[in-house]
Amino acid sequence: MVCAHGSRGTTREDEGWMAGRSVGLEYEAYELMANLSSLKKLCGDIRERWPYCTWVMVGEASVVMAISSPHRHDSQQAINHCISQLKANVPIWKKEVYDTQEASWKENSECPWSEHSKVQRENINVNMSV
Repeated sequence: MVCAHGSRGTTREDEGWMAGRSVGLEYEAYELMANLSSLKKLCGDIRERWPYCTWVMVGEASVVMAISSPHRHDSQQAINHCISQLKANVPIWKKEVYDTQEASWKENSECPWSEHSKVQRENINVNMSV
């Protein structure tokens, strides 16, 4: 069984002590400090403290992502992009286990190193040379 917990930070409508009532927040980041290595360090710390399971039953969540936007279409496009990039760029393999106790390894066809991707590139090259 996999347990999933989430947390959502909601912007509160606080009364500012000088400027009035809050209507929103604008975020900025100091890019030299808030970079990918900071996120990797945080992920490493989380994995050390709470090792993760690799077994996911049918019907349970394999990936959870959340993106907020003013309009549903924008967040749906962003989620689709994130999932596509995750599949294409992160080397994750999955072994599909069957009720017969047999199993087979599956690859993400989106990965540039997958056999499916190699065949697509070869087909494109052949079509371009014709």
